[in-house]
Amino acid sequence: MEYVEQNLYHYVQSLDSYERHGLSAFHTWSIGQQIVSALDFLHRNGIAHRDLKPDNVLVEIGPNTIKAKVADFGLAWHAEQINIACTPAVKMSGLSSSSTRSSSSGVNIRWGPPEFFSESESDEVEKKDPAFRTLSFEDYKRGDVYCFGLVLAYTLTGQKPFDHLTTSTLEWWREQPLSPSYSFLSKLRGPLPDVIVTCIQDCPTNRSSIENLTDTFLLDASPYENAADEAEFFSCGILRKTNIFIADTCTTNIEAGCYQTGILPTGYDHRDLVCELDRSDFPYKFFPDTWGIEDDQKYLEFYQNFKEKAMKGEIENNPKAALKELIILREGDDEEQRLQLRFKETEYCHQQAMRFVWRSLTEEERNLTVPCKTEVSDCFSNTFGLQICVLTYEGDGNPQKFMFPQRANRTGIPTPGAYTGGAVEGASVLDYTPDGKSYDLVQTAVRGLKEELSIELSIEEREVICITTLYLAFDNYEWGMCGFLDLSDPRLSENNRVSAAVLQDRFVSGPKDKFEHSKVKFVPFALEDMVQFLYENHENVASYAKAAVVKVLQAYFGSKRVEQAFGQKFPKT
Repeated sequence: MEYVEQNLYHYVQSLDSYERHGLSAFHTWSIGQQIVSALDFLHRNGIAHRDLKPDNVLVEIGPNTIKAKVADFGLAWHAEQINIACTPAVKMSGLSSSSTRSSSSGVNIRWGPPEFFSESESDEVEKKDPAFRTLSFEDYKRGDVYCFGLVLAYTLTGQKPFDHLTTSTLEWWREQPLSPSYSFLSKLRGPLPDVIVTCIQDCPTNRSSIENLTDTFLLDASPYENAADEAEFFSCGILRKTNIFIADTCTTNIEAGCYQTGILPTGYDHRDLVCELDRSDFPYKFFPDTWGIEDDQKYLEFYQNFKEKAMKGEIENNPKAALKELIILREGDDEEQRLQLRFKETEYCHQQAMRFVWRSLTEEERNLTVPCKTEVSDCFSNTFGLQICVLTYEGDGNPQKFMFPQRANRTGIPTPGAYTGGAVEGASVLDYTPDGKSYDLVQTAVRGLKEELSIELSIEEREVICITTLYLAFDNYEWGMCGFLDLSDPRLSENNRVSAAVLQDRFVSGPKDKFEHSKVKFVPFALEDMVQFLYENHENVASYAKAAVVKVLQAYFGSKRVEQAFGQKFPKT
């Protein structure tokens, strides 16, 4: 079987923040649909899972989809096994089954249905003797439905059943029929509240059947389809309440970082980062059909303002490459993570004018204009940036340092005064392939490292550049990618394996950074030091730089440790 890195329980926990608990209704519905399909298949083939809980649902995370896989059949029984084993001649306390009360020997005390723990009389659980009872295949099917309701509620809210009780306390409380309370259900729209309520009924015969759940979930379209358009923004400590949407990343699910495994992430295949480029109809200017006279005038005002700056020499109206299409692929048996990007040539003044038009829109207007964050706006997508964070080489066995350049406060400089990370570049004609038909993202990284830090990489050394994440800065509607270059990588030549002191000298003397950056800061690349620096300076770090830094930290220290470290500095409440 393929390897799946995380389960539903840990995934929901990893996203928990003070402004968000649980997944969106759209993703909850999608996960529920997949689990119901699995249960329906099992039950029709005479198998009861008997241990359904978030820990036993594996998840593979895509940009706006979650693939759920029901796993762990260690307690699953076939109908024929149940009918033989669960007779009055078999003592309840002797079963290695879900009729035991201990979470270590049967159904989990927190996620199991109440009738499996109760000693009360029931039409569904016949008590032949105080020490014995009979459980049928139908009993276990209804138990699976109850567990499904709890999994659905947890996915939607991030709230475990009986989360106010310890496991030892639960062992006493569950001597009597007891179901968790979800008072929030009355506030939710759509069918999910009713589905959850009908699944977690105390009386098994009052619960929805798996056949009814199948009819409910296997609809042609999700009742929460519009919620898919509300793609959630990246939330991690310094990134809470930012407008950074992670469209795709190779580092999201890394539980153990490369400092533990000794294996650096490879990022996207460099062959996928040589992208199709459309240079027809330059300069590219596209406006939505819904624009009226006032919109045209607003654009022309912004555009003319930038054209005047270009004529004065304050900015350069150079050709640029803008992202126009994004396709995210999971191909082959191993579902290899790939991207297909298409760019179109435009000009800097048009880019900036459209950015200011976007900024003038209200939040509601932005969401109506671009309802789905993974779809590229043909109108407003005009800027694309690349950020390569840099880790220094301080000699074998010595701690590395992380480089934070700071923008100069000058006209034409984006995010003046803000800290960025390493080399930052915009998509440029300088990075087209020799035939002019493609745009090379890796070449953008190579050019930035050379111009800003005098790090000249050979053709072979380009492989060391690790680009891991594609993001959308929604406040400016700017697409971009980020990654890192580890200068301690042994594949680099000695000239490129340089320290913070060497980079400091290069930085202040480099021809470009005399204009673009005012200073540079080196922070010890230890998780605690990095989090402390970001805690003290987070208001002065560009939002896209925050995303880039978090992704580097996840690659080296693991996502769980990074979440915990930020959680201590940026509490959820």
